[in-house]
Amino acid sequence: MEHMDRYRLIGGLIWTALGVIVAGVGVLQGVTVGPIVTALTALTVIAGVAALTRSRWARWIAGRLLGAVVGIELLLSVADRFGLLGAPGAPGVSWGSWPEFLAYIGVLLPWAPGSLVTAAGVVVTIAEAALGTLLIIGPLWRWVGKLAAALLLCFLIAMLPSVGFAEVVRYGVVLQIGAVLIVSARGSWPGRARAARKDEAGRWGLSDERAAA
Repeated sequence: MEHMDRYRLIGGLIWTALGVIVAGVGVLQGVTVGPIVTALTALTVIAGVAALTRSRWARWIAGRLLGAVVGIELLLSVADRFGLLGAPGAPGVSWGSWPEFLAYIGVLLPWAPGSLVTAAGVVVTIAEAALGTLLIIGPLWRWVGKLAAALLLCFLIAMLPSVGFAEVVRYGVVLQIGAVLIVSARGSWPGRARAARKDEAGRWGLSDERAAA
């Protein structure tokens, strides 16, 4: 799967560029973007630039940090719907309770019956909690990044016709798709690859440079 990292990185950079454009348009229209989304935008751009340097260490470190930030954002979103960040209507709180969150899901899925809305809310919450935790810890980054991108794309498709462009900007959904795709392309820890080359060199009596060739 490593040979596909390049294509996921290209996709991540494209989504990041779109996210920056969308955020810029939103700000010009008066949409308020919170500090978390602003910080995530800056870190995503930095991670994209680091990936373009072709330095394995820069790409890995930036991708690792970006994954942790996105993971924290997802876990905060889960905490929000259980009232752990404050009551409904409090500053910086999107929902503040499980019923408020389900009401929001109902807005995103106006055609769905109540039972399906509840099921969707449960599935999304479990998915966000699991993906957020894995993004912070760091394993299976390729699959986790792709699954997170698919989940966020579903949100984007549901949000645009229901709650509109401003909400997409406020939550930074487009930018987050780019972020998790960049995370999925961060590659293995560079020290592991170097150790593997040294082991190969020792086995065949070659220098590190010739073993890496």
